[in-house]
Amino acid sequence: MNLAGIVTDENSNMEVTTSLIATMVDQLQRVIDEDFHRPVTFIGVGEHMFFRDLINNTQAIFREDHKFYKKHGLYDYPRKGVKKSLSNFILRVAMMIPPVRNKIYKNMNKMAVQQSERIIKRETVSG
Repeated sequence: MNLAGIVTDENSNMEVTTSLIATMVDQLQRVIDEDFHRPVTFIGVGEHMFFRDLINNTQAIFREDHKFYKKHGLYDYPRKGVKKSLSNFILRVAMMIPPVRNKIYKNMNKMAVQQSERIIKRETVSG
């Protein structure tokens, strides 16, 4: 919930406290009526982009997330071409085979680290 106000009973005058409560209720009602949402932050945009790309690149593993992102228009950039679509399709079919799926899940952390290690090695050599 977005912050609409804070009221305390620190003031010994109950009329002041009551007035503050009434003001907060009015502000809260305005927030509800206007369907107010806080502006998206830099971190929020970054999180969206990170998870959008992750879900798009691992559609076969996160099938339900992919369906949700697609249904709600969260893929807000041009999708990659035929090559990426074909590789996602092949991986999706492979994930339907239990032994393949189990092997991928078993090695998922190791594969993620290997990808990061390749990037770090490349940057270390070129840097």
